[in-house]
Amino acid sequence: MKRSAPLRRKTPLAQPGDRQRANGIGTPRRRAVSPATPAQRAKVKASDRCAAEGSAGCGGPLALQPAHLIDRSLTTVGQDDPRAVVPLCARHHRMYDDERLDLSPYLEPMYREEIAFAVERVGLFPALRRITNLHWRPVDV
Repeated sequence: MKRSAPLRRKTPLAQPGDRQRANGIGTPRRRAVSPATPAQRAKVKASDRCAAEGSAGCGGPLALQPAHLIDRSLTTVGQDDPRAVVPLCARHHRMYDDERLDLSPYLEPMYREEIAFAVERVGLFPALRRITNLHWRPVDV
């Protein structure tokens, strides 16, 4: 038998990294973004540095964004409060949302009120898990 037409590929050839993206590794999670409240924006505007950097080296105060310490999907109560956010530059905000940044070393002592507010909203362990982006498992003894 002879083919009258050449074979055509139904799917494109796999590219490097496709398997990792298919498994959810290395792909940023996309979420619907709701705007920050005017009070949250004012709080961030009054700040002069990224909370994760500790200095103005992240792009200056104009590049700061209000980053929610606790995911808005975990609780809707109090997420409009200015204490629910800390100022982060775009790079650190993206890293935090993608669970690649542990904010705990940067928040103490300057953002104690924000930490306490997060714990009040969702409890100690969910807040600690989110802020550190560590997922603990029980140790088998």
